[in-house]
Amino acid sequence: MLRAYGVLYAKRPNAPDQLWEWQQPWIDHLLWSAYTFGRQVMQRSCATWDVLDREHTRIWEIAYVPCARYAP
Repeated sequence: MLRAYGVLYAKRPNAPDQLWEWQQPWIDHLLWSAYTFGRQVMQRSCATWDVLDREHTRIWEIAYVPCARYAP
């Protein structure tokens, strides 16, 4: 079972979904940042790496690719 963590932005309900962190050094940074700025952290369990990869691909294609505002 793979555990991943993400920050929940409660004050911005229209904010795009955040990508999930699953590697230990970055999880520590995410937890420190959430504690410092008073945010909540979500934990998600994925059965395999493929499930996490599909979730990241979905978030990337829906939330980040259409936001090419600064492209020439």
